[in-house]
Amino acid sequence: MTVARWLGVCALAIAGAARAAAADPTADSEFKRGRELLKAGKFADACAAFAASDKLDPELGTQFNIAQCDEKIGKPVEALRIYRDLAVRDPNADRRKAAGDRTRELAAHVAKLRVQLQLADARPPDLAITLDGADVTAQAVGMFEVDPGTHVIATSATGFAPTHVDVEVPAQAVVVPVVIVIQRQVGAEVVPPSAPPSAPPATVEPPAVPVRPAAVVVAHAPPHRGHRGAYAVAAIIGGVAIAGAGLVVGAHASSLFDTAQQQCPATACSGPQAALANQTVDSARTFGDLSTGLVVGGAVVLAVGVVVFATRPHAEPRVSMQLGAHDAGVAYSVRF
Repeated sequence: MTVARWLGVCALAIAGAARAAAADPTADSEFKRGRELLKAGKFADACAAFAASDKLDPELGTQFNIAQCDEKIGKPVEALRIYRDLAVRDPNADRRKAAGDRTRELAAHVAKLRVQLQLADARPPDLAITLDGADVTAQAVGMFEVDPGTHVIATSATGFAPTHVDVEVPAQAVVVPVVIVIQRQVGAEVVPPSAPPSAPPATVEPPAVPVRPAAVVVAHAPPHRGHRGAYAVAAIIGGVAIAGAGLVVGAHASSLFDTAQQQCPATACSGPQAALANQTVDSARTFGDLSTGLVVGGAVVLAVGVVVFATRPHAEPRVSMQLGAHDAGVAYSVRF
C-alpha cells in the first residue's frame, strides 16, 4: 500500500474517532448497553436502552435494533412500522434490503382484525371508532394488524348506544372477524337492528412461508463499538515513530564512520591517532546496531497495526453538514 493511501487511512480513522468523541456520550452508552442486553436475551431492557439512545441521537441503525426488540417482546406491529419505514428511506442499501425482507416475512405472520359494522339504517355522520383508544374512524372498517393479546374496539354516535367489544388475539397468523352492531337509542331504550348477524368464529390463515424467528444479531445492524481501530492507529503511529528514530540513529552512525576516516586515513595511521579512530569506529558500530534494531522493531509494530486495522469490525459512517452555535462544517461520524 502506498504512503499516500496510508496517510488517507490514518486521517479517516482520526476523523471518525474525533466525531465519535463529539457525539452524545449518553446516547452512545445507551446504544452499547442495548446491544449487550440484546445479546443476553433481555429484550425489554434492550428496547428501553435503544429507545433512550435514539431519543438523544436518532440513528436508523438504532431503530433497526428497536424493531428487533419489538419482535421479541411481542410487538410485531410496531416492528413492522419501523421496518416499512427503513425499507423506504434508509440510505444503507444492505440494511434497507434487510428491512424490506423482514417486512414481507413479518407481515405474513402478524394477526389481523377484520372489523365490520352492522347498521339499522344509514351510518351516523358523527360515528367515532377507536381501537385500543386510538381513533381509527378514517379507516372505518377493514383489516387491522394487531399484536397478540386483548384489544378493545369501541364506537360512539349521537342517538346510538355506545359499544365496547373485547377481542382476544392469539400469537399466531389469525384473522379474527369482528361484527359491531350499531343500535339506536331512544331515551333509555335501545332499539336493535333486525336479525343482527352473529360473528363467525375466528379463522386461522396459515402463513405462506414458515415463520422464521427474528435474529438477535444481524449482519446489517450496527456492530458493537470497540477500541481495535484506536489501538491499530496507535500501533501504526508508534511503528512509524520507532522506525524514524532508527533512521536518525543510523545517520549518526554513518557520521561517526566518516569521522573515523578523517581521524585515521587509510594511507598510514598509527599510535594515538589510530587508537582514537578505532574507538570512533566501535561507537559507530554500536549506533549502527541500535539503528538496525529500531528500524526492524518499528516495522514489526507498524505491520501489527496494519493487520489490526484491516481486520477491525467495520463501522457505519455518517457524513452530515452541521451549522450551529457550537460548531460548523462537515462531520464524519462512525459507530462501531
